[in-house]
Amino acid sequence: MPGSSVRIVSPATTQHPECSGQQKPDWASVWARVAPFAIIFLASAALFFGELGKYPLFNPDEALYAEPAREMLEIGDYITTYLNYAIRFTKPPIAIWGQALGILAFGCNEFAVRFFGAASGALLVAASYWFTERILGRRAAIVASSALATAPLFIGTAREAITDMPLSLFSACGMFCFYLAARARMPRMIYAAYICTGLAVMTKGPVGVVLPVAILSIYHVLRQDWKEALKFYKPIQGLAIVALIALPWFALEIWITRGAYFNDFIMRENFQRFTSVVDSHKGAWWYHIAALMGGYFPWSVFIPQALFAALMSNKIRDYWKNSGPFSILHSYRQLTAAEDLGLYCAVWTIVTVSFFSLSVSKLLPYTLPAFPAVAVLIALEMERIIESRSLKRSVLPAACLTVSFAAATLIVPLTIDKLRDAPATLSTVIQSFASFELIFAAAAMAIVSRKYFRTAFFLFFLPTFVGFLFFGSRILGILSSTWEEPLPTMARFAACSDLPILVYDMRKPSMPFYTRRQVIQPSSEEQLLATLKTSKGAYILSKSKRSDYFRHVPGCHIQMAEGKFILVQYRPPIETKSATHTESASRRESP
Repeated sequence: MPGSSVRIVSPATTQHPECSGQQKPDWASVWARVAPFAIIFLASAALFFGELGKYPLFNPDEALYAEPAREMLEIGDYITTYLNYAIRFTKPPIAIWGQALGILAFGCNEFAVRFFGAASGALLVAASYWFTERILGRRAAIVASSALATAPLFIGTAREAITDMPLSLFSACGMFCFYLAARARMPRMIYAAYICTGLAVMTKGPVGVVLPVAILSIYHVLRQDWKEALKFYKPIQGLAIVALIALPWFALEIWITRGAYFNDFIMRENFQRFTSVVDSHKGAWWYHIAALMGGYFPWSVFIPQALFAALMSNKIRDYWKNSGPFSILHSYRQLTAAEDLGLYCAVWTIVTVSFFSLSVSKLLPYTLPAFPAVAVLIALEMERIIESRSLKRSVLPAACLTVSFAAATLIVPLTIDKLRDAPATLSTVIQSFASFELIFAAAAMAIVSRKYFRTAFFLFFLPTFVGFLFFGSRILGILSSTWEEPLPTMARFAACSDLPILVYDMRKPSMPFYTRRQVIQPSSEEQLLATLKTSKGAYILSKSKRSDYFRHVPGCHIQMAEGKFILVQYRPPIETKSATHTESASRRESP
C-alpha cells in the first residue's frame, strides 16, 4: 500500500443483540445515518427526473445519441451505431445501449432516452456522498453531495441524453475506488476501480483511461511514493481488466467496418478533436476554467480558496518557511487524512481542467469529470470554516455571492437580450431567479457574520434547490418552445404520408426520431431543387426565415408555420393538355 494510510471516519459498528445485550437495534442512529442520504438522493432525483420527458430533444447533441439508440433497436445491430440510417462512427456504445434499454422499458420517447443520463447523475451524487462520508464524515458528505447536485451544469447535463454524465459517473467512481484502495485500507477496491475505468473507456474512448493515469501519476509523484504505488496498483492486471471490458467491442467494430472505425473514431474523434477544431467546437484557453466556475455557481465561490488550501496547507507553508520551497514535496508525505484527500482532489480537478483546456475543440460538458472532486474540495473548505469558526474564510465567499446575484439582476437583461436566438422572456426569468437568490444570499451573509456557519449553509442551500427546481423548469420550457417545440408536431404530421421528408437549412438530427424514417438533408439550394424536381411530392422542414423563398418555388406552399419553423408541402406543378398544345403551336409559328 503506497504511503501512509488514511483513517476512515465511520460510525461505531453496532454489535449483535446477543453479544451486547440489546434487544432492539438503535433505530435513532440508523435513521440519523440513512435520512440525510435519502433526502439528498431523492432531492437530486427530483432535479434530474422532474418533467424529464416534457420537452422535445434538444438539437443537435441529444439527437446524436437518442436516434442511434432507436435505430439500434429497429435495425437490430447492437455493435455498429447508425444515425439517419447511415453508419455513424463516434463514441463507444454504452450510453446508446443504456438509452436503448430505456426505450425498451418506457417506450420510444424523450423520457426513455434521457433516463440513463438522469440515473447516472443521481448515482454519482450517491457515490459522492458515500465516498465523502467514508473518509470525512456525515457532515462533509452532506455538503459535498448537496453542492454537486445543485451545480447548474451538472443538473443540465444529467437531464440530457448525451455521454458526459455516464462518463463522469464511471470515471469518478473509478477515482473514488483508487483512493479507497490505496489510502483507506481497502485494497480490493482496486479491481472495482479498473472495472469502472473499463466502463469509462466504453463510454467515451481513450479519455476514460488517460485521465486516471495522468491524475494518479501526478498525485503519487507529489507524494514521492510513485514506486510503491506502481507495485500496489498492479498496472498489468489493471490493463488486462480494462482490455477485457473494452477490447472485444473495439476489435469487433474495427473488423466489421474494415478499419473505418479506427480512422474515424480513434483519429478524428480523439486525436483530431484534441489538436484541431472539429464540428466548430472551439474556445479560448480559459474556456473550461470559465465553464467550471460558471457551471458550479454559486458554490464556485469556494473553489479558489479550497484549491489553495489543498495545495498549500498550514503544514506545507510551515515547511516552506523553515526549509525553503524545495521541501514542499517532502511535506506532501506528512499530510493528515483530510489534507491528503484535498491534495488528491486538487490534482484531479487541475489535471482534468488542464487536459481539456489543452484540447483545441471544447464543449461545456467536457469539464464535468472534475465536478465530483470539486464537491469534495468544497466540503473540505466548509469543514475548515466550521471547525475554525473563521470569518476570514467565510465572509469573502458570502460577499461574492451577494454581489454576484445583485449584479445579475442588473446585467442579465442587458446581456441575454443581445444573445443570438435568445427568447424574449428568458432574461425576465433569470432576473427573477437572481433576485430570489439575492435575498437568501444576503440573509446567509448576515448569519455568517454571527458565525452560525451550518445554519447559513442550509439557509442558502434549500432556496437554491427550490430555485433550480422552479425556475429551471421555466427556463427549459422557454428554450424548448423557442428552439425545438414545433418540430416534433410538424415531423409527425409529415410522417403520416408516404412522401419523402426533407430538412433544409438547419441541423436537426432529431427529425428521424420523430418521423421514424430516414430524412433527406440537401446541403444547398441546387441540391434541394434537384431533389424536388425528381420527386412526385415532398414535405420540407425549414426555418421560418425561408418562407419567402419557398413561396416563389413552383409547387410549394406552407402547410404549417409556428415559431421559427415552417413545414412546406411540395407538389409538382401540373401542366394541362391545352397549355401544352398552345406552347407547342407557338413554338412552330415562331420564325
